[in-house]
Amino acid sequence: MFTVTIDMGSYSIKILESKVDKKRPKHVNKIEIPLKVTEPVAPEKKDEEDELQLVLPHLEAQLEALDIYLSKIPDNAKIVFQSPMEMTSSRFIEIPVKQKKKAEQMVPFQLEENIPFLIQDIHLASNLKKTAIGFESLSSYAPHSVFQKYWDVLKAHDALPTYLTTELSTWSQYVASTDEFKEGGTTCILDIGHRKTVAYFIHEGKILAYNMGFVAGSNINEMIMTHYDVDIEKAIDFKHNNSFFLLKEQYHEVDARQREFATKMDESLQPLVREFKRWELSFRVNHALSINKVYLTGGTSQIKNIENYLTGALGIKVTFLDDYTRNFSSIGSKRSDFLSFGNANALSYFYAFRQQCHNFLTGAFAPLRSEEIPLYSLSFVSIRTVMMTLFICGALFLEGIFLDKRDKELTRAVTSTLSRPDLGIASRDIKVNLKKKPE
Repeated sequence: MFTVTIDMGSYSIKILESKVDKKRPKHVNKIEIPLKVTEPVAPEKKDEEDELQLVLPHLEAQLEALDIYLSKIPDNAKIVFQSPMEMTSSRFIEIPVKQKKKAEQMVPFQLEENIPFLIQDIHLASNLKKTAIGFESLSSYAPHSVFQKYWDVLKAHDALPTYLTTELSTWSQYVASTDEFKEGGTTCILDIGHRKTVAYFIHEGKILAYNMGFVAGSNINEMIMTHYDVDIEKAIDFKHNNSFFLLKEQYHEVDARQREFATKMDESLQPLVREFKRWELSFRVNHALSINKVYLTGGTSQIKNIENYLTGALGIKVTFLDDYTRNFSSIGSKRSDFLSFGNANALSYFYAFRQQCHNFLTGAFAPLRSEEIPLYSLSFVSIRTVMMTLFICGALFLEGIFLDKRDKELTRAVTSTLSRPDLGIASRDIKVNLKKKPE
């Protein structure tokens, strides 16, 4: 099966073409499509028509960049990309019942108690996992009005994927499938992208919490543009090729211009440092666990010396996420490639763990071009088929009983008539003739 995973980033689109082998994706090709570097302009009026643009300002540019690629891949390719985290939210829910059907029915009601929406006003995707006391559910939702607009835009661009999942559910499967996290105690994956940063807090192979913020690579772009009076293209090029972080003790080893730049880089990322410390404190209070290591991924994590800078700023050992499961072994990627494609790699775990991952394209939003029958539909058809078969078999059985009874009644009536003395037919001849020629 030819599978395509698309990470819809705000700086570029990352694409992985893969095959699923033994519950693990094996990538055979990787593609990166840069977006136009102009920053989005917020609409002047925040009315209902601009709701989607406010939430997803890069969506049109993403779909335009993706259009050529989608037109070239086979029609039967299975495509997955993420429902934007800016549009969705997720909750971890504990359900203390043993029956799975009851747990499924309880999820919407449990969720409604913890969100600022009525259940009928959201589009929901959730999964269940058995625990010692019942079930736990990871449930993600989007406001129905926003999701409807998003779906309409994808459909208008002929860009509806086969599956629309969530980053949180696929990262959960990646973490649960990787020994580095199952045996690594309490850790964090920090995905620093262009517009947003996401932290996934992990304990023994399970994501317990996540946080998202909007201090990321674009803040560094703005600093370079403002301080050095250059356009955004030059700012991005300089950030990717020449930017760096320094530890305080390294400042005396460089010249004045480098110290000035390092100071500005520190100022750009300090809001993220403070935000992460708040996230980590909240996690420590809620779960009574302390982070022992942070794994960096995302395009901005490629800036020189960022791991040492964050180690000093956060007071936690910071290192880089690596290809621990060797998913890239057949295409030979560098560390920088894996950091850029880290989120796409996690999204590709959807194919191996579809039942545990979210899919927003269900019900009225199911894609028409999907060649696969969803499991819930397959189960429904199977149950109806079995019930219809049982009904037909039962009807045939009752019909057989009725006809057999009627045959015996008719045989007795005919025998009684032919046994009249005035007909002169022997009783033995009647029985023989009825067996040979019952008509």
